[in-house]
Amino acid sequence: MNKLRIGYKLVRQLQNKYYSAIETIGMAEYKINEYTKPLFHCGPLAVFESLQDAIRFNNALPRKCKIFECQYLESSASTLWRPIETCIGYDEASMPKGTKLADNVMLTEEISSN
Repeated sequence: MNKLRIGYKLVRQLQNKYYSAIETIGMAEYKINEYTKPLFHCGPLAVFESLQDAIRFNNALPRKCKIFECQYLESSASTLWRPIETCIGYDEASMPKGTKLADNVMLTEEISSN
């Protein structure tokens, strides 16, 4: 059984709601102190194992995101995917450095704002 871990989640704030940093079909909504699970027919959620990796990825984005410390349950999946006409998967080699996959994520504390 996987245990809860501490990581870092990049989110975009839109009208007082938090969403995945990368805009895709199946963007999850995140809430502070509540667990978020992947949407129906979507793969695991993505978090960063270290704050340094989260900051590095945020600095590479054209639109900066908020960074939250989070608790997450590590997923046994090895790819990210989202539903479209054909399923598109992203394996570890194509994910940003330090990415961990999660079955659920809870935002706990804002570390930096955009």
